[in-house]
Amino acid sequence: MQQCKSNIIETDYGGEIAEQHMSEQNPDKTLVNRCPNCGHHNAPGTLICANCGILLTGEKAGATYQLSEDELTAQPTEPNQRVNLNDRKMHFPEDATFAIKIREVDDPMVYQPKNETLLVGRRNKHSEFSPDVDMYTYAGFLLGVSRRHALIYVKDNRLMLEDLGSSNGTWVDGVQLKPREPELLYDGVEVSLGKLHFTVHFSVV
Repeated sequence: MQQCKSNIIETDYGGEIAEQHMSEQNPDKTLVNRCPNCGHHNAPGTLICANCGILLTGEKAGATYQLSEDELTAQPTEPNQRVNLNDRKMHFPEDATFAIKIREVDDPMVYQPKNETLLVGRRNKHSEFSPDVDMYTYAGFLLGVSRRHALIYVKDNRLMLEDLGSSNGTWVDGVQLKPREPELLYDGVEVSLGKLHFTVHFSVV
């Protein structure tokens, strides 16, 4: 059996490791993405690891992926379709929990904020920074989520969402929030961080 000679060159591909296999039988120098989380070798151009599902895009240290204007204006909910808040459950007592249900993701993320302020964003794999509500695993970088994107907290038995001047903005029911101006959330509300869309659901005991 003829042994195929191969040189492996590890290159910095925006924070991820790409292995470039070059051999006599591979003259086109195919670029293979190796997952930094599980080590799985993915096909060229793959954005999500086929084995563990982690994002494989080229994230730079401290950077946020900038979405186009067309991407940002294409929100799932039109502003004129906003519901009457009087018809929705807004009461959120201290012992209540809320769930974030991301589109096309089976398991929701559940939180009980009580008196805490939750930072929503995306962890930075180049440092030890990690927000309370981390959207990194859900393609947060590619969908335009900032590392410090928004805050969620309880005020006067109401659940509030506050944008922190994020790069790609925060929307509630299709309406973009102004930075540092809190917005009331209700049971079933649709929220977008850049292009990451999810609904918020209350569970009150």
